[in-house]
Amino acid sequence: MRQYDFNQSGKQPKKVEQRNFSAPRKIGLMGCWGFGNMGNLAHQIAMIQNIRKYQPNAQLYGFSVYPEITQKIHGMPCFTFYRHPNNQWWQGKSFLTRGLNKFSTNIRRISNPVLRKLLIPIRVPVEIILEILAVVRSFKVLKGFDMLIITGGGHFDDVYGGARVLPYALCVWASIAKLRKVDFLVVSNGVGPINERLSKFFFKQVLSSASYRSYRDDYSKEYAERILNLHVTHDPVYPDLAHSLDLTAYQNSFQPKNEQRTIVGIAPIPFDDESTFPGFSGEYTSAYLSYLSKLASFISWLLENQYVVFFFFADKGDRQAIQDLKRVLDKSKISYSEEQITEQPPPTNSETTFDNYMTQLAKTDLVIASRFHGVLLAQLLNKPTLALSFAKKTDCLMADTNQADYCLSINHFDVETIKEKFIALEENQALIKRQLANRTQQYREALAQQYVYLFGHR
Repeated sequence: MRQYDFNQSGKQPKKVEQRNFSAPRKIGLMGCWGFGNMGNLAHQIAMIQNIRKYQPNAQLYGFSVYPEITQKIHGMPCFTFYRHPNNQWWQGKSFLTRGLNKFSTNIRRISNPVLRKLLIPIRVPVEIILEILAVVRSFKVLKGFDMLIITGGGHFDDVYGGARVLPYALCVWASIAKLRKVDFLVVSNGVGPINERLSKFFFKQVLSSASYRSYRDDYSKEYAERILNLHVTHDPVYPDLAHSLDLTAYQNSFQPKNEQRTIVGIAPIPFDDESTFPGFSGEYTSAYLSYLSKLASFISWLLENQYVVFFFFADKGDRQAIQDLKRVLDKSKISYSEEQITEQPPPTNSETTFDNYMTQLAKTDLVIASRFHGVLLAQLLNKPTLALSFAKKTDCLMADTNQADYCLSINHFDVETIKEKFIALEENQALIKRQLANRTQQYREALAQQYVYLFGHR
């Protein structure tokens, strides 16, 4: 396992060393927020909690894909940071901007594909103008900021939308920060996969312009050097920011078990076999059907052995996978009662989606998950976890927490193997809990060092 040493990275950026920690500051927090993903929410909350701990007088602003959602969750002013369907990026206050945006929207809504294609020569120039106007507004927005932080996560990949979406957007904001002389920080981020040449260009510009950058694992750092041809010798590696969450509220939610039956939390996902990344189309590919069928067989075995199954989701898109899995269970004529299989309830009026997720997860005994943060957040609550992994980042996490024996490929696992691994997971849970507790404490201490370096002592 990696040993985190704050001094390992050698000489740190001079610009950050000279920061005046005593003055209140205006800090922008940027991330792919607003999609209902628990990992993204974890990064937001962790960064906000720790900035308020180390810089309580700081003014915080969000830069989100859907700012109205982020503002509602965190109660801080928010801005849009790149174009996504139905968000505010192209929405300005001027009559010209509103008119052009309405024109573009109406063309995109045309159902006739031939007509829509014929109008491309008109739509594209209009959208170029809208994009220029949005960039100009963004330049004005960033005036007076001291820091702009990309708050962890997997922002440096082009899986969703290609080069012209997130890679382009981050490059725009990195350039604006440089022109505005705002410290641009990339904190505990993952890197890869990056497929398009233009994405590599954009990401290299972003990371090169950062006054501070750190990676959440060695693989990301090595990937940045190998694929982006970036000089990373002095770049530190720190754990995922979610490890710095204040978990007091969720730890206090643990209730004594009134029954002997073990609750197994299962978080299924829809996925695409070709890219081995989650997809949200809901299409029944052969790989997806095989995955659901194997999970259903395993769940049948759990029910036969008197376990209670609890379905939960680490992303709102996973609700579909839960319903798909339940349909497969029904078609397989696997009978079960409402007490044998339960499902994550919707949040109450007094809690957020993240609160709901963590509170429900805290009630489980053992967890089976695929998404990176589905695994990480379970481990953070000291839950022995079996990962059905589709990504290198999950493999790295399981290895670094000494849990590699409980990591299976989502595409290649079989029912008998998952049974064997599950039995081992349950038998060794006392040891696993000690391993996870020790590793989580090391992660928290390492991240505390990074926060002190960035924001000063409390």
